[in-house]
Amino acid sequence: MPSEMHDTQMTAVPTRWRTLAAVALFWLATIGILIGFGMVSHIAPAPFSAMAWGATSSIGLLALTAAFLHWERRDAGSAGLRFERRSIGRFGIGAAIGGALYGGHLLVLLSLTDVRIVPAPVIPTATLLLALATYLVLAMMEEIGFRGYALRRLEERTGRALALVLGALAFGALHLAYGWTLGAAMLGAGAGALLFGIAALVTRGLAVPIGVHAAWNLAGWSVGEKDGAGLWHLVIPEPAARAVTVGSLSYMLVMALGFIGFWQFGRVRARREGAT
Repeated sequence: MPSEMHDTQMTAVPTRWRTLAAVALFWLATIGILIGFGMVSHIAPAPFSAMAWGATSSIGLLALTAAFLHWERRDAGSAGLRFERRSIGRFGIGAAIGGALYGGHLLVLLSLTDVRIVPAPVIPTATLLLALATYLVLAMMEEIGFRGYALRRLEERTGRALALVLGALAFGALHLAYGWTLGAAMLGAGAGALLFGIAALVTRGLAVPIGVHAAWNLAGWSVGEKDGAGLWHLVIPEPAARAVTVGSLSYMLVMALGFIGFWQFGRVRARREGAT
């Protein structure tokens, strides 16, 4: 028996390292695809460049995922990419959660600072529809790349907690490549990665995290936090230091609450399945 256990441990080590190598290669290719298509997308007219980036990158990442799945003889479901009838409902649930989390973040900011929210000039319906489509495909792009194949493979070999941490570091590295500061990349994008990652793992698919991610970004756009457009604008009085500090803390708070909520959901689900 001790000899058999020793053999099992010895074979597990190279298998784990092969998994880590495959995941690292996948994420390097993902970052390359996102940066490459980001440069090419500027060919599209300015209002459509972000949507073109998200759409073309999503297609490229689906092809990359398919190649890795074929190589490992896995199906699309193992990467959270199986589309089912209930996927639309799950996306809606994720969008409701993302909107609620952003609403909580905004409520804290408005309650504890002198920041005000005022109506913006009326925007055309076409602009609103373009924003909806853009933030949807951008969320799809990043969720396919960072919460699909690679995160699932890591969970299998390293456990859920370490998989989430590694996924957050990879997502932060992507945003460093975008030109973000180290703090913004690791704390801002990293915290988001933990939330989207736990949502992907406990719901066993990408519909919910895509909904959370898209709704959060669209809510930010609606108050002018993205490109200045939106349905409302935030008026931040000078000096802005207090608003920045409270905004950062409220962001971390709602991300932590969302993470805890999904983590607890996963525990309850596991107990129910274990009892059946």
